[in-house]
Amino acid sequence: MFGGNMLAELKKSAYENQIPLTVNVELTHKCNLRCQHCYVDFDSTHISAKQWQSILDELAKLETLVLTVSGGEPMLHPEFDEIYKYAHAKGFGIRLFSNLLPVDEKKLELFSRFKPLNVQTSIYGHTAELHDEITTVAGSFTKTIRASEQLIDMGIPVMFKTTWMRNNFASYQAIEQMAEELGATFQGSVRIMIARDGDESNTALRLTQKQLTELYKLSSQEEQAGWSKPQDEQDIDTNQETKPGIDYPCGAAIVTMRIGPNGDVFPCVQYDKAAGNALTEPLEKIWHESEWFTYLRSLRQSQASECNACELKKDCFRCPADAYQETGDPLGCSIEAKTLAEAYIIAQKEVAEVS
Repeated sequence: MFGGNMLAELKKSAYENQIPLTVNVELTHKCNLRCQHCYVDFDSTHISAKQWQSILDELAKLETLVLTVSGGEPMLHPEFDEIYKYAHAKGFGIRLFSNLLPVDEKKLELFSRFKPLNVQTSIYGHTAELHDEITTVAGSFTKTIRASEQLIDMGIPVMFKTTWMRNNFASYQAIEQMAEELGATFQGSVRIMIARDGDESNTALRLTQKQLTELYKLSSQEEQAGWSKPQDEQDIDTNQETKPGIDYPCGAAIVTMRIGPNGDVFPCVQYDKAAGNALTEPLEKIWHESEWFTYLRSLRQSQASECNACELKKDCFRCPADAYQETGDPLGCSIEAKTLAEAYIIAQKEVAEVS
């Protein structure tokens, strides 16, 4: 979409001027899967295409460039096609995050005429048995792979995203190889988020430290030029290198936000405290004046005293939203991040010893 230098300048400008360059729009939380680790509350609440169009108009005025269209399963919104085409016509770059089960000839025609920047879909195993075990829906693997192949044949970039859990981490190389063979890119994450309703039962699926260490070792061996943690993407939303001398803990409420199916506005995907509702007050006012967003913008990483004094700091990927959910403080210590950093360091030492 943009060259490297231009993208860097856009990010820098967005941080300096607090422009919501990328926004996650969750069209519906309705979903046709019931993944074992899911953190979203399932319901069929949604606002109309007309209401979404008004929100998209406001986002354009705020200079948003990229929309991540997600859910739940976004294509289950009854007016998905209309919303999608309107967003495309407004000039937004669209990243579609979907399980692709609703893809049919009509949807293929839509995406052929109005191409997204890319399509991101979750693949949890290199076999139907493993993937379907995690989604708990028989046949989901076959449908997702078939739709992915069709989109790739149309020239649409597809990314396979995998959350590593206790029952699929051994498929690390197999899923990545499958993606390569099909012409998709690949991204893995070891982070399993606590459910938005506070239910922590899905965290039992998190990798053990032994499994984390093994996964980090595999990642290192594949990346001979340097270490590559299998973490969430450092993307346009949160890339530390583009911050213009201001040590924000992250880009939430500074260069990105999330809008839920009922119009509630949040700092990002992880934070679940709303700053306002886009149907009851202007989105521009929420973005610039809400107490919650203003508070998050006031935070500085230098204020995170416990984090800054920690010996794990350089190897830790601490998410402020996770810390907030765990401790009530965005600048607090995230136990999950600490666990990941400890496993990463162990893996680093073990690989160095055999090199």
